[in-house]
Amino acid sequence: MSEIAVEAARYALLRRLAPAIRHRVVGKLHPIGLIAEALEWQIQEATPNLQAVRESLARVGSMSRVAMQAFTSEMTWLTREEGASVAVTEGIEDCLALLHTEFELRGFSIKNEVRVPAVRVSLNAVRNVFAAALIAISDSAPAPAILVVSAEVSKTHAALSIVVHPAEAVSLFEAREPYRPIAWDDVQVLAAAESVELSRRGARVELRYRIHENIRDQSSHAVG
Repeated sequence: MSEIAVEAARYALLRRLAPAIRHRVVGKLHPIGLIAEALEWQIQEATPNLQAVRESLARVGSMSRVAMQAFTSEMTWLTREEGASVAVTEGIEDCLALLHTEFELRGFSIKNEVRVPAVRVSLNAVRNVFAAALIAISDSAPAPAILVVSAEVSKTHAALSIVVHPAEAVSLFEAREPYRPIAWDDVQVLAAAESVELSRRGARVELRYRIHENIRDQSSHAVG
């Protein structure tokens, strides 16, 4: 496995995640623009309601802080944080929240059945390998389908399973052509780079993550 292959797979994954990341960032910024536009009309009145202006300014300030926090969180998808960890359930939920809309538009729904103890695994491993596996499944499996995610925990590993089930629902939207499909070779390269054991048998994919104890708490970066 060459470093070039690893970087190529990471780049392809980020290109596929970029529209979803942009959508979440814009979603936080859009309301601020609307309030600012209303504020502009308020101050142009002959006798501006100063109380209303103050309230609008306070809302702009509050929403700007929230947007900045969200932007900072989303940017951690682009910048690796070596040694960062995340609770298994939290890392999975963050990935699913990011990919939910695009998957729905493409005819895939995701059912999260993960109910495990509060164990922690590598943040980079969850984001890179779990997200890549989900996208690879959606690129290779016919839609519509349901992706069922579950997990089991042992003393040393957290095993995540993704099982594809055909569904009857049909997407009402035509998905955009992706940058390029995520192949299983890409997922395998990312899994090897992050020390994740990957196995695929038919409609079932399993990812085994080594449980981390005593690595620094970076769970706040996994909240979108």
